[in-house]
Amino acid sequence: GSSRSSKKICMNSSLDSVKVKSSSPSPLSLAWEPLPAPPPVDPAVAEAAKKKAAEAAKKDADMLAKAQDRVAERYKKEKSGTAAAGKKK
Repeated sequence: GSSRSSKKICMNSSLDSVKVKSSSPSPLSLAWEPLPAPPPVDPAVAEAAKKKAAEAAKKDADMLAKAQDRVAERYKKEKSGTAAAGKKK
């Protein structure tokens, strides 16, 4: 008999602590809050960053084109080499 009443008291006290915890903001509710406004951007700094990004993109495109050309040349050499080896047999 008395053990049941002590369980009820424990359960009620744990529910009270949950209620207290739920009154504080949860991490999920903080994630849905709007972000603060970004700081103003200096036009000169933005232009310099844009120019730098464009140069980097051009350099990357040139490197990719050169790598593709090397692969294509190697493929052509290997293909002609195997065809010539096949004809010799």
